[in-house]
This record gives sequence, structure tokens and C-alpha cells, in this order.
Amino acid sequence: MFEQYLTRISEFMIRVSNLIKNCIAITSALIISATVTAQGSRPVNPANFQADPGIYDPVTFGDDITFNGCGSSFENFSLCELNDLSDFALAWRVSPQGQDPLAEGTTVALFGLGVDVSSVNGFTENTTFGTNVADGLNFTINSGAASAFFPTPGSYTLQLSLLVRGRQFVQLPNGNLVNTFFSGTLVRRAETVIEFARNAPVTVPEPIGFLVIIPAMYYIVRRQRKLAYIKA
Repeated sequence: MFEQYLTRISEFMIRVSNLIKNCIAITSALIISATVTAQGSRPVNPANFQADPGIYDPVTFGDDITFNGCGSSFENFSLCELNDLSDFALAWRVSPQGQDPLAEGTTVALFGLGVDVSSVNGFTENTTFGTNVADGLNFTINSGAASAFFPTPGSYTLQLSLLVRGRQFVQLPNGNLVNTFFSGTLVRRAETVIEFARNAPVTVPEPIGFLVIIPAMYYIVRRQRKLAYIKA
């Protein structure tokens, strides 16, 4: 009886030992698999997210202008190339050059923010709000005396603020899913200057100019008549 008891205990210990070994092997495999998956989906550098508000030639005061944020990138792909921007948000802000773009009344447009926009710094009743970030990457606004943000000619600072939410999967144009492992949100801001210039004045010839033009026209007409007479 005692020998049978010892045998059963020995068999039980062997089974426990094998079970522990199997558990260790499975756990190791899962850890390795998770590590490989994470390395394959994690951005090489979570900060590889850039804002670019674009470059603008002098704009004629009174004309519309389209803010172009397509130079902004995530993992070296333009945001305008991403099909799904649900994990992103953006804000366009404008202020006279030399003033703070984050001050009150500077926010022109907000896209993709699922919050009470009236609490966003710089928000005014003239701020445009939308959920489709793709619409915000090419946003058109007017200038001129009736404009809430460009009422006079001169230089203005245009700021683009971009946000990407952490712990989300973003699909790149090449099909890869990139996990934004950072917690919270990642924000990038960049600024450029837009110069709004008045229309160039139309040049009107002075009276003295006509004194030069009239004799020249008389000479041309006289020459044409003379040539016509010779041919006849």
C-alpha cells in the first residue's frame, strides 16, 4: 500500500512538472508573439507626426484663401493620404502677426474634436466646427472688410494644431496598422505667415503721354495709306 501511495505521488508530481513546463512554454510563446506584433505595429518614433500649415504667396486682400494642411504627415505619409482620420483632430488659428495665435478669438476652424467646442481656447461664434478632419485639411475662408479673421490688409500668423489620440490603431496607405502606444494625445503645432496685399492701382497714362502717342499713330496711318496708294 505504501509503495502504491509513493508511486501515485511520484506520478502526480511528474504530471504537475510537465504541466508547469507546458505553461511556461506557452507563456513564453505568447510573450514573444506579442513582442513581435508590437514591434511590427508600433511607430519607430511616436513623435513622427508633423504639422505643416503650408506656404502662401501674397494674397490679394478681398480674395478667398484655402488653408492647405496636406503637407502634414503621420509616419511619413501625408494626412491627405490617410483614408481614416477618426483618431485625428485639427484646429486652424489666425492672429495679426506679432500676436498670440492661442489668444481669444483666434480659432477659425475645429475638426474632429468630440468635445464642447465652446470650451476650446480661442473659440468664437465665427469658428467653423466639423467632424470630418479631411474637410479641415483644405479649408477655405474669405478675406476683406467683412471677414472675421482677415478684416484688413497686412501680415497674419496662421497656426495649424494637429492632434492624434493615443492607444489607437491607424491604418497607413500601405495597409499597415500602426498602434499609437503613447497614452493621452500627441499634439503638433506649426505656423506660417500670410501677407494680404491690396490690389495694385491701375496705371492711367498722363496727358503728356497722349502727346507722344498721337504723332506716332498719325505716322502709322499715313504710312499705311501711302503703301496702299503705291500698290494701287
